[in-house]
Amino acid sequence: MNGHGARRTSVPPRCRHFLRRCAASWLALRRAKRLRAACCVGVPLLAAWLALALTVGFAGETGRAAGEAAAPDNGREQAKNGGGEKREEPEEMLVLQPPPKSASNGVKPAEMDLLWEYEAGGLCFLAPAEGALLAASTGGKVFALDPGSGGLLWSFSIDAWIASRPTYSEGRVFFGSTDHYLYAVDAASGQLLWRFKAMGEIITPPTCYRDTLYFICDNNQVYDLNTWVYAVRAADGDLLWCREARGWVTSAPCPGSSGIIITNYSREVTSLSPRDGEPQWSLHTVNLVFNPPLVEEDTVFVSSLGGAIQAVREADGHPLWTSSINDFIWSPILQGDQCLLLGSNSMCFYALDKRSGLERWAVNLGDSLAFPPQLDEGHIYAFTGAGKVYALSEEDGGLAACYQAEKPFPTAPVALRGSLFASTPEGKIRAYRMPVPATR
Repeated sequence: MNGHGARRTSVPPRCRHFLRRCAASWLALRRAKRLRAACCVGVPLLAAWLALALTVGFAGETGRAAGEAAAPDNGREQAKNGGGEKREEPEEMLVLQPPPKSASNGVKPAEMDLLWEYEAGGLCFLAPAEGALLAASTGGKVFALDPGSGGLLWSFSIDAWIASRPTYSEGRVFFGSTDHYLYAVDAASGQLLWRFKAMGEIITPPTCYRDTLYFICDNNQVYDLNTWVYAVRAADGDLLWCREARGWVTSAPCPGSSGIIITNYSREVTSLSPRDGEPQWSLHTVNLVFNPPLVEEDTVFVSSLGGAIQAVREADGHPLWTSSINDFIWSPILQGDQCLLLGSNSMCFYALDKRSGLERWAVNLGDSLAFPPQLDEGHIYAFTGAGKVYALSEEDGGLAACYQAEKPFPTAPVALRGSLFASTPEGKIRAYRMPVPATR
């Protein structure tokens, strides 16, 4: 049900099949390294997909309407709490409007002081680690830099493409690549500890939780866009279980206390058993879900493309509340001390109460946000593709500072203890000093 109680119309099967064929063609062209042809297919595909998502949404392979129960998976009924009880969306949906006034009017961005610069030789995805800045280049190199000086600590190279940031956990660095391997290297020396071969390309960052590594890969089939979920032991890479996930899962798995939460393009959020990967419950989302969910204590929070935020009980998927922001929410939900923090593609930032979904505060930055926001030392950092950085107070959204980098940001920067680390279009990594004054 939408905010007015009307049922959403499903996408016609012919349209769904056309989009899937286009997506499969794009994957095949990209694997064949025919980049120009892949772009010719990919751009119209993305435009058509987004247009359909914003108008009628995707109803999944069975063509069911929003709010109905999920179909059986591979001939087995998905486990649901309460003896097959259907998961329905709450009848009442809170509708929140974006703030009209820009908080950054009249604020001139300050220049950030350049601390150091490192020649990486390609576009890099950055991630913080204990005493180091990790970087993964699209050319197949993972390396660690000293965050204070920019000096190279170690480097590890593979003959494949890397499409996501590395993951750090307890002295190890994990990353996947298009050669179907998941790698683990020592965070102090960069030496290979182990590698695990999956069934397809790994293009999302793995997630480490309780000595287990969870990750997603495609199924290496051109005309089938289903994906596989893996669980391997973090210490030695031994396989614990793997399971095919219905639908196209493109975000990293999110472990919780009682399940592994995944989302897919078929408008579903599913909890998998951490023991064997069996589905425990499944809930229909309001719209497409591009971002990983957020699990905090006993609640799962999911943001849909059209601005819907859903909170469900982590143990059984029971809906708790649903809020609808009349805005285009692209970034994942950020976990604050008291609130859920969300940035939109239309210049706004929102803080919602975790228990009710009510708005705590909202601010219009007057600038389009291009990357997921980050939280560091009581401030929220929001980034634009043009290299502008906004620092907001987590308490009330007050604008604390606004900075402008010399170069635009092609990938997500990293804000860490008063410094900003960013990749540049020329293949360099730059570190800036970013002092944040008291909130206005």
